[in-house]
Amino acid sequence: MTFLSPNIQQWIWLLTLAVLIVSVCIDRTRFRNCFYLLLNLLAFAVYALSATYGTAAGGILAVLFAVLLIFLFLIVPVLLIVNGFIMLRREGRSLANLLSLLFGIFVLAGEVGLFCGLSRYDMQSPSLWLLGLGLMVLYIGTIFLAFLLYSVFRSWIPRRTTFDYVIIHGCGLISGNQISRLLENRIRKGMEVYRRSMSDCRLICSGGRGSDEAISEAEAMREYLLAHGIPEKDILMESSSESTIQNLKNSREIMEQRGGRMKVALVTSNYHVLRALIYARRLNLSCSGIGAPVAFYYWPSAMIREFIALMRDYLGWFVSGAAIIELPVLYMLLSRILH
Repeated sequence: MTFLSPNIQQWIWLLTLAVLIVSVCIDRTRFRNCFYLLLNLLAFAVYALSATYGTAAGGILAVLFAVLLIFLFLIVPVLLIVNGFIMLRREGRSLANLLSLLFGIFVLAGEVGLFCGLSRYDMQSPSLWLLGLGLMVLYIGTIFLAFLLYSVFRSWIPRRTTFDYVIIHGCGLISGNQISRLLENRIRKGMEVYRRSMSDCRLICSGGRGSDEAISEAEAMREYLLAHGIPEKDILMESSSESTIQNLKNSREIMEQRGGRMKVALVTSNYHVLRALIYARRLNLSCSGIGAPVAFYYWPSAMIREFIALMRDYLGWFVSGAAIIELPVLYMLLSRILH
């Protein structure tokens, strides 16, 4: 089936699995883990298809992988576009709520461009531009898929259950002083972690006051916690932050001022956990990330927003990778211009 024997493919799969396990054990917040996981899954798929080639099991696997590829390349973009309209209807018109719609259109346009560029390849500028667009979409889509898979995989990794501090990340209030469903889910998850902890645990309400808010997010969370039976002595306030990294930095200062052991749980929405943990690592804050659930229709746009934020943080790497991917197309365009 391939130029490599199944035994060699098995060793490649086991090697990529070992690399993934070692990297995750060293630091589960590294962005490189996203690519190690995707590489391992691809190596396993190639090995499984090769090892079962010519058998009934191999035929079933081939059909399953074909269905998966059709789903990823054809159905997912359409679902993203549909999700975009659902977001607009339920959450209102804003750029953030347009993300799944725009990303779905971008991916679909890139796939059409890649198909047209390859099927009509004749070294003419239109074909080359279409090919370039398709390669860029394939590049971004692959990185997004790796990010998505690892975000889900990371949530399955066992974590400690005893903490000294539980940081609850705030988010915008409704009408300036009311807890949103998104924030309520974070608070409830934080209370759950707090109540299960076997140590003397404290809850840190982390979130400042926006320009359109009557009180800080931390104060709104504090009132909610008190109303649900959390002792006031176990609630600490961080009410001056305006971003995720400020949440973490200010919360770390509060914990350091108190002294003692710092076994920390970071509670935020499930889509936001990986980026928050990456920021925590930059601040040398060791913590376990715990995700609160969000509405299923809200999740795709939220994940795309997180991905865009990470692209901004790792801009140099993303641009370098894009340049390498587009290098053959740029070379052909320059060759055509110069000749």
